[in-house]
Amino acid sequence: MNGKKKEFGKTARGLFGRKLAVLGVGNIGREVCKRAVSFGMIVNGYSRSLNKIETDELGINYCETIEEAVKDCDALSIHLPHNETTHYLINKSILRLMKDDGYVINTSRGGVVNEKDILLMIKEKNLKYAPDVYENEPKSTDKHFKDIDILENVNIYGTHHIGASTKQAAEAVGNETLKIIQTFLNNGKVINCVNLEKQQKET
Repeated sequence: MNGKKKEFGKTARGLFGRKLAVLGVGNIGREVCKRAVSFGMIVNGYSRSLNKIETDELGINYCETIEEAVKDCDALSIHLPHNETTHYLINKSILRLMKDDGYVINTSRGGVVNEKDILLMIKEKNLKYAPDVYENEPKSTDKHFKDIDILENVNIYGTHHIGASTKQAAEAVGNETLKIIQTFLNNGKVINCVNLEKQQKET
């Protein structure tokens, strides 16, 4: 040995007492909140339709604005649709409100997060970015991910939008399909159908 102390990397900071902002407290956002609270995290929730009664039931903080939710948070989890009002909603002005060394997790839609601003904030605040969706999402026929700035950044940990493609999830889908068929065979009803036309006298 050369006498130098060997480094094994930094110890993880842990979740207890850390502040998480959840933007979009719908079905998935609520499940994220429940899990974060169980780990002792302080959770700020924001949705346009969210109210204080719902946040109290979840055990999280009610926030009237995105800025209020994100301010001084250690991590940000995004669960918003992509449309005209949410395009580039998460930008440098929002990200600057976070603590340095924070985590941004985007499992919503590409285009909600301004990726150029994320790259800037990685340099400025050492943020870590975990996208499951991308602004320039590759097509199924693409052999390579072409966005080199995203691909080669060591602070970006990307997944390929198949988080639900587990053996357990596949079995659950199969079981639910069988349940729908069995219900139809037994009583003629199609459960979980979103576009079934009501039968009318003339038909």
